[in-house]
Amino acid sequence: MNKKLLIIPVLLLIIFTVSCNKENSENAKPDNTESASPGNMQEDGYGNIISVTPAPDESMTAQENDAYIFICRDQNNAPVKGVKIQICTDEACMMKESDEKGEIRYVESPYPYDIHVYSVPKGYELVSDKDFKTEAQYETFEISFNLK
Repeated sequence: MNKKLLIIPVLLLIIFTVSCNKENSENAKPDNTESASPGNMQEDGYGNIISVTPAPDESMTAQENDAYIFICRDQNNAPVKGVKIQICTDEACMMKESDEKGEIRYVESPYPYDIHVYSVPKGYELVSDKDFKTEAQYETFEISFNLK
C-alpha cells in the first residue's frame, strides 16, 4: 500500500518536469533570434540569441528637438564648464554639470521641470536667474555668467 502512495508524487514530479522542459524548449526556437554583429550578440538565458546594444551617451545623441539644453556662457560668450544645476520634478531632483562646451543636455520626457543653479565654478558669478521653470516641451536655455 505504501508503494502505491509513493508512485503518485513521483508521477506528478515527472509530469511537472516534462512540462517545464517543453515550455523552455519552445522558447528556444531558432526563429526567436535577431541578426546582429557578432560583438553585439548575447544569449538571454533561455537559449535565444539577442542583439545587445549599449545605452547611448545622452550628451552625444541628444538633438535640440529631443532634449532640454542648457548653455552656460560668460560675458565673452566663452563656455563655462562645471556649472551644476538641479532638474526637479515634484518627486525628485537630478544633478547635472556643464561640460567643456558649457552645455548640459537633459534627455527625458517633456515636463515642466524646476531648474535650480546649484553651484557656480570659482571665478564666475551668476547673471541669469538662479531658479526657473521649463515648459512641457523641449527648449534651449542660456545661463549667463560674469567673470569676477
